[in-house]
Amino acid sequence: MYSRTDRKRRTVIATVAFLLATLFALVATPSAAQPPTVRAAGPAAAMLTAFQPGRLHRVVNINSGKCLEIGFSGTADFNVANQFFCHNGSNQLWIIQPYGAGYRLVNWWSSKCLEIGFSGTADSVVANQFACHDGTNQQWDLQLYINVK
Repeated sequence: MYSRTDRKRRTVIATVAFLLATLFALVATPSAAQPPTVRAAGPAAAMLTAFQPGRLHRVVNINSGKCLEIGFSGTADFNVANQFFCHNGSNQLWIIQPYGAGYRLVNWWSSKCLEIGFSGTADSVVANQFACHDGTNQQWDLQLYINVK
């Protein structure tokens, strides 16, 4: 039988693992891609199961709870990316591909990459889709955000 301290410790560990997995804003959607490779053990492994390169994902904003999409299901270059309530539309599905020093986010519907338009570096530059190329404006560093107060 576990002592009261052991039960508390196990509960805390399970809760932290659940919260880390929940906060990781990329939600895996089933696809025909190869099975994921888990790169960590213990509670951290639960967090990594949410992000699987090569599979379909929804990118959900933690603040709004809304999904990243290409507006109006557009397929042309320069169609703007925005947030919208999450639904079953293909314009909200993304394939995350390891690329260069980071990742590319490829929209499932249009097969185009999410980029910062015209390689802008200023604040408030709009994100849009464009045909995939070698530019670093299409490479993203996916980071787990944990709001510790």
